[in-house]
Amino acid sequence: MEKDLHWRGSSYKDLLSFPEQARREAGYQLGFIQLGFESSDWKSMPTIGSGVREIRIHVEGEFRVIYIAKHEEAIYALHAFQKKTQKTSKRDIELARSRLRELEQESKRAREEEMTKTHVTPAGGNIFADLDVPDAENEKLRLVLLASIREWFESSGMTQIEAAESMGVKQPVLNDAINGRYQKFTIDRLVRLLASVGRRVNVTITNDRAA
Repeated sequence: MEKDLHWRGSSYKDLLSFPEQARREAGYQLGFIQLGFESSDWKSMPTIGSGVREIRIHVEGEFRVIYIAKHEEAIYALHAFQKKTQKTSKRDIELARSRLRELEQESKRAREEEMTKTHVTPAGGNIFADLDVPDAENEKLRLVLLASIREWFESSGMTQIEAAESMGVKQPVLNDAINGRYQKFTIDRLVRLLASVGRRVNVTITNDRAA
């Protein structure tokens, strides 16, 4: 089930300062997490707290997004920053740690009150539009299609080689898809890949304008 994404402190504003390609990459990784999957490039951050992870982005520089996803009600982005040294700075670690501490100290009621003051990317929303990424609707559709391929593979019980053969592609192609390497796939190709394993894609058009 898709989760809301809550941005703590200045994390949303900080991520918006990333270059466009880095924002797009962050959108895919955070989008996968909202849909219940793991980021394709992450590491655990126990020095900050239990369950805290760091998304690693290697586009137009080195960028990081620190988050925690173990809470049932939402995913919390704690910090977003450009990494300029090999080791994460003490300042960045302390900032993420302090935001986690504030989150954990809040009571349920206080947390709900706090959510009215912080930026939220809701479940069912568009993380790419939120991050000011061009062609946000196309990117969200590509994310959902990639996630569908990953869900099919994880539920198939097959190895990557077996699943790729079932899909009619070579194993590296399937590996790219399930690891969210979106740059290698058009929307049309993803639709065809899903169709090859009996997954039909339905499109719903809605009118967001007031009547």
